[in-house]
Amino acid sequence: MAKGWCEQQDVTVPLQAGALQLADLAVQQACPMDVLLRKTKLFSEDLYCPTTQLAPWQLAQLYRNASLFISRPDLPLLLGQQLLPSSLQQHGIGLVYAPTVEQALNYLLASQSLWSPLLHLQALSSGHHWHLYCFDSGSALAPMEFNLAAIGVLEALRSVLLWLDPSLGDSLWQFEVPALPESMLAECQSR
Repeated sequence: MAKGWCEQQDVTVPLQAGALQLADLAVQQACPMDVLLRKTKLFSEDLYCPTTQLAPWQLAQLYRNASLFISRPDLPLLLGQQLLPSSLQQHGIGLVYAPTVEQALNYLLASQSLWSPLLHLQALSSGHHWHLYCFDSGSALAPMEFNLAAIGVLEALRSVLLWLDPSLGDSLWQFEVPALPESMLAECQSR
């Protein structure tokens, strides 16, 4: 009988859930692939195999390595802009055909294990405001990796919702993340 939950060592995370995007950003920044893949038990050839899946701890280690070796204050924003809708793979069709932005957001929250396996998102609405909360889904991320993942996920949501409804660009998007480095804070505020 199959269990109804996933553990840290279970290989369930598709490459499109952040690993390929981080690898692409590493290549753009001339970060050697072996440095990015350090302590993940992955080889660069694994990234070229479409059936490769990761355990959550491996993706968390990739986030850790990226935060250490890719020196860009806008790294989480770049990651987020690449994450959706590509990480939804064939399930992205549900996002494209959602009749309203609210239904698109609900679809994204229901499918978050495909594109945000390290974080659990909770959305609350009050009037015309949405509040999105990020929680560690058991990956035991250090604060810097949590910030990278949280800002990446929130930017992914922001960019895909703007893609679906450009009028949302007039909305106020505010990321409140504890212990954000000054350079990353400045980059988030400038977007």
